[in-house]
Amino acid sequence: MPGAMSCADADATDVEAEHAYSADYLYRWNTHDGCSVRLDLVMTRRGGCYEGVDDILIGWPLGTTHTHHDNRIYLRDPQDVTGTQTGGDLELDATLPTEAMDTGLRQEGSKLWMVPGEDEFIWLVNPDSIERWPQGYVACA
Repeated sequence: MPGAMSCADADATDVEAEHAYSADYLYRWNTHDGCSVRLDLVMTRRGGCYEGVDDILIGWPLGTTHTHHDNRIYLRDPQDVTGTQTGGDLELDATLPTEAMDTGLRQEGSKLWMVPGEDEFIWLVNPDSIERWPQGYVACA
């Protein structure tokens, strides 16, 4: 995993180079120093397919686009609305692993952390909690 994303990452912050997106449930991440990050690198989709279910789509490895490369989807489905049972791996009161690293990505007070070389979970460090989101996939009906 590369170092923390910042405004200096011109490829990541060149939002003019991203694909056109029009869905109203897509949310953009920012770098720790305030620059917008391209949606085709990382995006949060809130309730796009199911009410109360959010996911984060990340190009894999982090920093590459999810449209032409591999990707990972991390799911927050605390009520198991989707029936995928990945909600069982969701921890809303998690502990951040000592080997986890700050990606430099921020969204509405949340900081995205990952363990280098692992893709099973991501951690959202919030002002009052830490959440562990499992990797999963939900097909929209």
